[in-house]
Amino acid sequence: MWFFSTVHDCKPLSGSLFAQLITQRHSTGYQAMATMDEIREFANSLKADRLIRIKVGSNKDDEPFLISQRRLESASEYFRKALRQDSFKEGLNGQLDFPEDDHDAWAVFLFWMMNTFTIAKKSLKPDLLIKSWILGDKYGIPEFQDQAMLELLFYFERLYATKDIIKLGSELSPADSVLKRLIAEEAAMVLGDERIGFGGLETAFGGNGMLRHFVLARDNYEADEEFYKRRFESLAADDRTSQDEEWNEEWRSPTWQNYMITNGSRPQWLFDTSDSGRWSD
Repeated sequence: MWFFSTVHDCKPLSGSLFAQLITQRHSTGYQAMATMDEIREFANSLKADRLIRIKVGSNKDDEPFLISQRRLESASEYFRKALRQDSFKEGLNGQLDFPEDDHDAWAVFLFWMMNTFTIAKKSLKPDLLIKSWILGDKYGIPEFQDQAMLELLFYFERLYATKDIIKLGSELSPADSVLKRLIAEEAAMVLGDERIGFGGLETAFGGNGMLRHFVLARDNYEADEEFYKRRFESLAADDRTSQDEEWNEEWRSPTWQNYMITNGSRPQWLFDTSDSGRWSD
């Protein structure tokens, strides 16, 4: 059995990880240490805490993750209800089974939950980010969805969506979700830039309620080819200043927030991305 530590390895909780658990995340993206009273309260709560086994996927050889019940319940109402010891066998046995879920998406979620900071910065592939967003949607974890979405937006700032990514996003994204809208917008971009033909996109859509979102996205792109490019530029521009008020107002437009479920927070690394990306050619 594994104590979850990072996406790549599982080991007993270390002192540094404990320190990370007692930090508080602020909307500005930095972490501040909790008060000593809060630290003692958290430490005392661990004495009565128990470890929950999380079994993901159908491979019987995969050992379960082990995670603090208190930490898991703090992430979602779904887990609080599932672990009620007076109602469900999962609560009595201390094990949750998710045979249909993606193992790597769960690893990303646990890493995010234990570390409470930006997931990866450029490192995660879009298919895993999509699956992570879907996991957050399934279990009602909007903060995790927003973090996955920010990473996905950052990826699409640098690279175009492929046919496989459009297909995956089309298949998995819920109807009328911000994820489905984003995938439709990226599809309009690759069509407009002649990277994928309409026939290829139609195959990738496979139905799945994408056409309505795609038509709107295509209309926006045809009216203004820079429409979705400004969405990415605004990620890094919130604190910029300029003598040109009109330019500054456009760069300050927080269009990335339209893809957030909560108010979201802004990772510090977004300030470092304005001078590179797919639009710089």
